[in-house]
Amino acid sequence: LLADILRKAPGVVLLVTSQERLNLGEEWVYTVRGLAYPGKGEKPTDDYSAMELFAQKARRAAYDFDATTEAEGIARICQLVEGVPLAIELAAAWVHAQRCEEIAAAIARNLDVLVSTLTNVPERHRSIRAAFAHSWKRLSPAEQTLFRRLAIFRGGFQPEAAEHIAESRSEDLATSISKSLLQRDAAGRYQLHELLRQYAAEHLAAAGEEGPIQERHGIYYTGWAGAREERLQSREQKEALAEIAAEIENARAAWQWAVAEGREAEIGAALAGLDLFYEQQSWYHEGYAAFAQAATALQARGQGGRVLHQALARQARFAQRLGQNEPARELLVRCRDFFRAAGDDREEALALNLLAEVYIDSGSYAEIAALLQRALALCEAQGDIYCQVLTVVNLGDVLSLQGDFNAARSCCLRALTLSREVGAPLRIASALSNLGRTAAMMGDYEEAGELFREGLAIYREIGNRRGIAGCLNNLGSLAYLTGDYAQARQLRQETLAICQEIGFRWGVANTLKS
Repeated sequence: LLADILRKAPGVVLLVTSQERLNLGEEWVYTVRGLAYPGKGEKPTDDYSAMELFAQKARRAAYDFDATTEAEGIARICQLVEGVPLAIELAAAWVHAQRCEEIAAAIARNLDVLVSTLTNVPERHRSIRAAFAHSWKRLSPAEQTLFRRLAIFRGGFQPEAAEHIAESRSEDLATSISKSLLQRDAAGRYQLHELLRQYAAEHLAAAGEEGPIQERHGIYYTGWAGAREERLQSREQKEALAEIAAEIENARAAWQWAVAEGREAEIGAALAGLDLFYEQQSWYHEGYAAFAQAATALQARGQGGRVLHQALARQARFAQRLGQNEPARELLVRCRDFFRAAGDDREEALALNLLAEVYIDSGSYAEIAALLQRALALCEAQGDIYCQVLTVVNLGDVLSLQGDFNAARSCCLRALTLSREVGAPLRIASALSNLGRTAAMMGDYEEAGELFREGLAIYREIGNRRGIAGCLNNLGSLAYLTGDYAQARQLRQETLAICQEIGFRWGVANTLKS
């Protein structure tokens, strides 16, 4: 009909809303998204159209509804439904019986809460489920198969992942976009609306495919995370961090699957990549929880080999970051002994470095130096430059604390040379920061300031909050030593806020002490 109108009356302009493209030659497509809503961390205000619509509809259900006091809950609802007007209207109808936070929690659990009892609306608009069922029936069997399999992804996916896990083709994904089931962002990742994902997941379970598809997803993403280990220690560090951050929800889901199933091979595959990501992003709480869960699961199944001790060593790393020094020490001694007996030089070197960090406040500098000298010998024997950098940086710290500043400076310069050879920004920044501390202890405040600021810029570029805090604290010390007490106070306050945010208790204590 529309084609006939355009052919016989070419001066007519048609404005058409449709879930699918019309696929007419004259068609100009404008994709309609959900209404604007505040993102996580943004202040919820009625300046966002989704918030405004919710408030309007809520006042119909409860005339005394106070949108200001319910702003946080409204924002959460709008985030969950991604600004979809129908979902907002259905959710707002429940404010007479529940607070908005309760409605949001219900939506996160079950999309059936989004239902209307109104009698004068089309059947397909009486609930989100009815709207989705209307769309589902219009899909071919092959399209339904793809759609339900895509429910396994969290937070979007890349086309190659969908091809491997859901057996999709590029033309299949394009068709799903044309039917408004998928969206594609500027980075090329595909996004499935969370409510649609919930609906598709029900069909995946009903088809008996959930287990096999989950296994494919778990194997793919644990391997994917592990494959980024080398890049996280190279010039491509920043790009690798961004890739993992974009896929972190899929990586988490794969890790949880591997842990729940006791999949030792998959845990081992993902372990090093996730460890480096959590450490470099200062995600200490999540890192600790992830490796503690893995270690508990492996021990419960009687799996006490290399992968278990790798997980325990990483658990200890994050325990130390969170101020749990004694539990960290016990785990690391156990891991060191295991790796030494197994002849696993690489993992022993890591355990020795982590032990040195645990002992750093004890004042047993000779013992710490001995640990690090052995770790350095192991790293050098393997030709592992990244491990050498870590060890030499730690050794420089110990030498500084012993008052041997010339030796410490030599260590720091060596660490900087090796870091630039590897090209990993985090290690370069760490070496610069340590060299700056040594310069400050030797009384060269100008050089120290330059080194701290150079390191700070790198830490900020890659988003390493612990490094940012360390450089700010060092600059605060310089400001204090040069008599700029107001600047010193401001920098220390910034340091303290970051350390508290990431849970770095040693950093909190050190900042308060200084």
